Amino acid sequence: MIRALLSGALLLFSLSAVGVESGDDLTAYREASSKFAALVAGAELGKKQQQLQTKEVSLLISLLSDEKRFLRSQPYAVKDLGNLLELCGMANKAVMSLALFDLKAHVDPKGDPKTVAGQVVVLMQKNSETFGPQLRHLHPFLIKCMAKEVPPMTEFTVSLTPEQFTEVRRKGLEQARTGLVELFVGVLQSVGNPNYDERYRAALVQALAESAPSLASALPISARRQIRSIADAAGKSSPPIFGTYLETIRRTLDDTTCKGLCAL
Repeated sequence: MIRALLSGALLLFSLSAVGVESGDDLTAYREASSKFAALVAGAELGKKQQQLQTKEVSLLISLLSDEKRFLRSQPYAVKDLGNLLELCGMANKAVMSLALFDLKAHVDPKGDPKTVAGQVVVLMQKNSETFGPQLRHLHPFLIKCMAKEVPPMTEFTVSLTPEQFTEVRRKGLEQARTGLVELFVGVLQSVGNPNYDERYRAALVQALAESAPSLASALPISARRQIRSIADAAGKSSPPIFGTYLETIRRTLDDTTCKGLCAL
């Protein structure tokens, strides 16, 4: 879901001459990310999920999901995009490490794609229940981080001359759009799935509602319409308390304004 968006953004930004310096906050996030990854790996190796319910892990999750510290309220500039991509990549790694915890024990790598996909879904549902308290902080941070990428990615891409908008970068834009569609679809389908922790689902749909204007602005109108139908279905199967957020998402998807990345 997220990997297509990240890899696409990286391809779009590739070959850029823009220099990016690493700040103290990003260094702190890197250190916390490394510590968290090591703790998850250790818990997975020892098959002891309770190792991820310690105060140390809680403090790391608080840091890794600290929007005020790591996500600016003001727009990011093109010069910040390299750091932002790295930040979102680390946030994605943290989310996926919990969502796919103990993957090797539950998914047959030699199975056919349909079987493997089903096993992954079952595992993610199980881990949603186990790690719901952690994911409801980490995953919304990731969604909001992705939304922050769109404006500087748009600014960078529309500034390119036809010669600079290479086939590699066009492919990157296509991958980024695929990632955005998968992000919307993944959240909307989980919202109506009672197998997922309700507070986790609530945090996800709220984050998507807040981020939808930025995320949807990069999508062509046809993709917005496709996602709109999924949002309608989610509204029928999700708790009424999610209604306000889903309505916000639907209104955003109904917007037919198409400029920036959408127009490319």
